[in-house]
Amino acid sequence: MHDDISNDYLAGFADGEGCFYVGIVPAKTAKFGWQVITEFRVSQNPQGNRILESFRERLKCGTIRPNHRLSLTDKTAVYVVRDQSELCNKVVPFFDQHPIQSDKRNQFEKFKIILLMIQERRHLTREGFAKIVEIANEMNTKSKRYSKEQILVSLK
Repeated sequence: MHDDISNDYLAGFADGEGCFYVGIVPAKTAKFGWQVITEFRVSQNPQGNRILESFRERLKCGTIRPNHRLSLTDKTAVYVVRDQSELCNKVVPFFDQHPIQSDKRNQFEKFKIILLMIQERRHLTREGFAKIVEIANEMNTKSKRYSKEQILVSLK
């Protein structure tokens, strides 16, 4: 146990090194030809592995694995939670109780909206799916494989 690491420290750490991610990826079996991927992740170098272990212990979910499995040079590890139920029932309540203080708070709030929409099965309607694509496009600032326009135009 890593009881010496506070929940507020973990929230601050996630603020700097974490990501609330929503990806839209092609999926032939999905209703509209695209699948919504949601995940919370925190990466860290090997010396900080106890931080990742603390997340797993506190949240009672998720896995720790190499960040880039095929890389010979990247030795970082990543703590990842992808399970919808765990995201909704463990990750979200943790960050509601221990709020992120930076602009990443906005990313978290949008992440919560998308999780709720998925729980309500709104991703299975054309309008709901399009709204998720819009919100995900606003929150994910890193380069995207597929543009919002590509996704929306190609909906089955």
